[in-house]
Amino acid sequence: MSVLACRAVSDGSQHRSLWCEFPASRNLGSRGVARGERLTHAAIEEGKIFPRADFEVLRTLAIRHLPCLLDELIEESDVAHVDAAIVAHLDPRTEAEICEILAPRVGRLIARDTVYAYSASLPLAFARAMESHVLHSGEVVALLTAGGGASWGACIVRV
Repeated sequence: MSVLACRAVSDGSQHRSLWCEFPASRNLGSRGVARGERLTHAAIEEGKIFPRADFEVLRTLAIRHLPCLLDELIEESDVAHVDAAIVAHLDPRTEAEICEILAPRVGRLIARDTVYAYSASLPLAFARAMESHVLHSGEVVALLTAGGGASWGACIVRV
């Protein structure tokens, strides 16, 4: 396998679009890490220990940036055609929408239900696609993801 082009981008101003308040080092007291100091009972009761996602912000960022990023990487990698693409996103509906947008740019899309029904992990999806022979040696494959941070990235590889 060879990497033809790869880029990761983030917008730190959107970091609260996928956020978990506790536990975090910024919540430590001035005395260092004492037992119970990092995570308070009040934080647990208020539900601040659970991740919170603003799916609309994450959706908007993914739809705005991933198609453009793919176009840039196709040009940068100097390939005539992308044989397949795998898209991973926290929200399956956003993932499906991105796939619809990307469909004209790639030969085929490898859907979530084809190789990874339960995870938004791009490396896992790629590994499963290789193991199940959904991807073939010599093909040019685009791997795209967007999510927390807010961040997005893409890679074009030849398998």
